[in-house]
Amino acid sequence: MIAERRGKDILIILSLFSVAFLIRAAGVPTACMYPDEYGYHFLGSTVLANNFTPVAEVFKYVNPLFSYIEAVVSLLFDGNLETIRMISVFFGSLTVPFLYLFGREVYDKKTGLLAASFLCFSSYHCLFSRLIMFEALTLFFITAFVYFFWRSQSEEKIKSACLAGIMLGLAIDAKYISFILAPAALAYVFWTKRFSFKALLDKRLIITFLFALLFFAPLLICFQITGVGLGPIYYHAVERFEKGAQAGGRLPSATRVHEIPLNELIEKAGIKIPEILAWGNQSLNPFWRSLFLLSALLLFIITLLYFFLDFTKREKEGSFLTIFILGFFMFIFLGCSVSKYYLLYTVLFYFVMLSHLAVKSFERLRTRLRTRLRTRGGKNYKNIFSFFVILLTTIMLFSSFV
Repeated sequence: MIAERRGKDILIILSLFSVAFLIRAAGVPTACMYPDEYGYHFLGSTVLANNFTPVAEVFKYVNPLFSYIEAVVSLLFDGNLETIRMISVFFGSLTVPFLYLFGREVYDKKTGLLAASFLCFSSYHCLFSRLIMFEALTLFFITAFVYFFWRSQSEEKIKSACLAGIMLGLAIDAKYISFILAPAALAYVFWTKRFSFKALLDKRLIITFLFALLFFAPLLICFQITGVGLGPIYYHAVERFEKGAQAGGRLPSATRVHEIPLNELIEKAGIKIPEILAWGNQSLNPFWRSLFLLSALLLFIITLLYFFLDFTKREKEGSFLTIFILGFFMFIFLGCSVSKYYLLYTVLFYFVMLSHLAVKSFERLRTRLRTRLRTRGGKNYKNIFSFFVILLTTIMLFSSFV
């Protein structure tokens, strides 16, 4: 029985990866070159030119992990644009089955499959899985971290704690936004253990952070070797915004999110969040496009409100997802520039949340309909919410597939 179950899981994982890979790889030759790609491609060439010796030029402003992977790929294959883009294709595709594993581990197989399907057909994730940018690589390590961290907390496995720490260290090496994972993990333990400071000294938590430090330490050592110190972290936290202001005011890339007036921020969020969830809607007819965007916005609001109730009850699964997604929103609000692609870091958790709500709504509706048929009576009011969620979810998933 166990062998059969593992065989089915392996088949699902391979199928999800294959479909995701085919979708993302198919768009590589036709994707326009983004301005950032040129700079990141150049950094990979710089690593090769210096025979992998750390130099300030590679470490000064951005995370170097992608550049070193790019250099290795260039040595093994070639360094043209399409080949280097395949790094993002691979890690972006690998994130899909890992999201399935995460959703299955937190809730059940149905939730995992639906969440993986949303990510597989997410046009916005597909876009960044075709470019020489850090997002696909970072999102993979984030997904792997939350999967192993959840297992370490729920099953009390030291091995999972070690793997979670490794993934956390690599996620920070890939992009500094991953720093938020550490306080989010602490907040989850602190919240679910009812503010027990003793819980923060749990050996699994300590092992996770020790391994994270172990895999982040080489980056800190390279900072010292190259002479940049903590300059790269300071640049992203402070200097990039100061330079933008000196360049002539409120440049989009130099404006912090929290500097936007509240009414304008709410308006922008109401536009940008459904925009990334319904990316590519321009290919649909006007009516269906509007329906897609409206479904994405309504589901987002409904899902967050639904899970906030789980959070207030300290329900472990709901608290875990809520704390991590709110952690990224808080990080974006306080420390990031006005660039909508940062919202991509929240969709991993959101897709699991939405999928669980949809699966639960379907099961609740089916149970109630069966009960109603047996009793030949009853009111339909309790079924309206479940039906509404299922309808909107179907519209969103089908539109994403198209």
